[in-house]
Amino acid sequence: MLLYDYVVDRKSALSKASCATGFDDGGPAPHGFVGKQLCPDFVMSVPEYISIPRDAVRITEVGSMKKWTRWQDWVTVVAGLYAALSVIWSVPAGSSAALMVVFGALLIVSGVINLAMPGTPAMEWVQAAFGALLFLSPWLGSYSMQAGVAWTSWITGLVALVVTAMAIKPSTEEHRHHMVSPSQ
Repeated sequence: MLLYDYVVDRKSALSKASCATGFDDGGPAPHGFVGKQLCPDFVMSVPEYISIPRDAVRITEVGSMKKWTRWQDWVTVVAGLYAALSVIWSVPAGSSAALMVVFGALLIVSGVINLAMPGTPAMEWVQAAFGALLFLSPWLGSYSMQAGVAWTSWITGLVALVVTAMAIKPSTEEHRHHMVSPSQ
């Protein structure tokens, strides 16, 4: 999605609008396009179609979240990988092996989804739930008295939960920034 900054001289006063375009082809907006659905903050008193010179349009990319770059999601993937693989070198107790592999794999999958599609707060909350469940799994799976596997679950679950909690607010802001609500 692109952001078009329009500067319009109207009655000796400069009005500025930032309009999120809905054009999926990445091309520029039609000459002078300002639609009520795309620029709700700007449509105060400006006519629906105005003439804007092409050189007055500056195109910049919206948002700072890039695919495959968020460190929080990489940390979650590594924590999930460690939890899932730790059953190889840890002595299993109760249902520790099953819970650690399942929640570790779910953390890996949710982390990869968040890396591929940043700005999806619902997936961040799901990932946080997986981290919390991994943290709680020693009590849920009756292996809290086994130090090795219990501490692995607690540490990897807490790490995943904390870094995901740190990522929820930026993800929500990015999601809200990309939302375009139709107005009639």
